[in-house]
Amino acid sequence: MDQLELQRELRRLNTEVEIAATKMDVFFCDLQCLHRLLVKCQDLLNNTHSNNDGNNDLMLIKQSQAEIIIELEETSDFHQLSEVCENAEIYISSSADLAITQRSQMLDKMADLNGIKPFLFKLTEQQQLELGNQVTKLMLARLKSWEEVTELVEGNIQFADLPDGGQTLKKGIDALCQNKSFTPIRL
Repeated sequence: MDQLELQRELRRLNTEVEIAATKMDVFFCDLQCLHRLLVKCQDLLNNTHSNNDGNNDLMLIKQSQAEIIIELEETSDFHQLSEVCENAEIYISSSADLAITQRSQMLDKMADLNGIKPFLFKLTEQQQLELGNQVTKLMLARLKSWEEVTELVEGNIQFADLPDGGQTLKKGIDALCQNKSFTPIRL
């Protein structure tokens, strides 16, 4: 391994350590909260037994910061698959085995609908992951929103509907596909 590869590996390992430390911090915070609630439950039960007057009222333990907020964001299948694939390239613990093929098929279909020869199906899964991530990033940079990218991938809009007829996007995708590190496998 040369020095550049060692530095890259060190950064990757540091990232993994940070992820593990963050998870551990969350677990410790949960553990502290559980301990506090258990102590409150024990106190409540002890007070109930000592003050038992035959009344079986319902007892609740309420925390002042016990509020749950849930936000749901609607997103497309392509966006979800792309997030999984992007994370798999960054984090070792992420796996995109189930997402790579689906996303590659969607990108190849988009390419075919826009007059580009489908290109991902000829590559290995790792190459599909890397090239698919690059194509997705390119489309997001050019189109500026996931909604537009989704519309293009799903075939609701074509390259011809884009400013400049989609020529810059088409040239960018062609340039990525010509990269020599993405040599097609022999079928």
